[in-house]
Amino acid sequence: MPCSMEDYLNVVVPYLPSELVSASALSNIRALSKVLPPFSLAGFESRLGTAQPVVDLLVRFPRSKLPLPQAFLAHSAWRSLHNLCRDWVQPTSELYDQLQHIWLEFDLDRPPASVPIPCLFLSFSDNVQDARSLVELAHRLPEHTISTSITANLTQCAHALPTNARIEHLGAMLSRPNQAIRVVVSGIRLHQIPEYLTEIGWHDSTNRLTALISNLLEQVDSIAILDLDVGEQILPKIGIECFNRQPSPQPRQPRFLDYLVGQGLCTSEKQAAIAQWSGFSQNIPQNDAAPNNLMWGDLFLRGKAHSIFWRSVSHIKLSYHPEHPIDAKAYLAFGHNWFDANVPLSA
Repeated sequence: MPCSMEDYLNVVVPYLPSELVSASALSNIRALSKVLPPFSLAGFESRLGTAQPVVDLLVRFPRSKLPLPQAFLAHSAWRSLHNLCRDWVQPTSELYDQLQHIWLEFDLDRPPASVPIPCLFLSFSDNVQDARSLVELAHRLPEHTISTSITANLTQCAHALPTNARIEHLGAMLSRPNQAIRVVVSGIRLHQIPEYLTEIGWHDSTNRLTALISNLLEQVDSIAILDLDVGEQILPKIGIECFNRQPSPQPRQPRFLDYLVGQGLCTSEKQAAIAQWSGFSQNIPQNDAAPNNLMWGDLFLRGKAHSIFWRSVSHIKLSYHPEHPIDAKAYLAFGHNWFDANVPLSA
């Protein structure tokens, strides 16, 4: 029987707190996972505020020709993705060197359609740095028309970058009504964000962003990821992806969550649930929950490697709109890898 994403989901769901993924949200995720092939890296996007039960699913598309259901290819968005991947796997193609990964995000505010339409993100290799390459890749985004204004805005986004930052992803939000392109800037320092936004023509009508960033500097790493929506103009809503990976005398993630709870951006129940998510699950081939597509790798590497499903909190994203309340989401990552059997799992 062919393996699906549901088989991978079954391994990690027992560790998924209901405070972060409600029964109704999990039902939508399960329905979607039944029709998707398995992906070795995925995650849940869980909203942290009160009365926010919607949870979205993200998966990383591998550099391969995945066996998509035939019904998917009847939709133009999936055909475009299929053609994109066909070029990406060819070592002689430009995309082979330009793209590192492709990510898909599925909005699950309702039960998924029989052919679910994802948001698509192109993740660039380090050699994609100049504005011209960026615009050329934007033209590869499915079902998007790149106008003169969008080209000018993308070019300005590239030219205004601080030297330490780069545009790492471009996204096509195919499941959403607007045709804006998601631009994801990595490596930018928190204190550089206001000036960068001003240079690309973004406006903060309520002037609250500077105070937010000042607070974040005390709670999270100084290096962040900035999300923008670029259309005929730079749209008001932005996202700041916050990490706590840099060494610190005291763990900062609990303090950051305390801050979010104090600001009304996270419930205390969800704060406690986040601490329960991270960990490891050993994939045992004899276990009924073990995905059958991993069986041959498990048998071949037996005694040499541990077959492990891991779980971690990737980051917390704050969505900022000058005219609306701030919103917080936790990104709960999970995936499968084989780890050297000679290295203790605690390492």
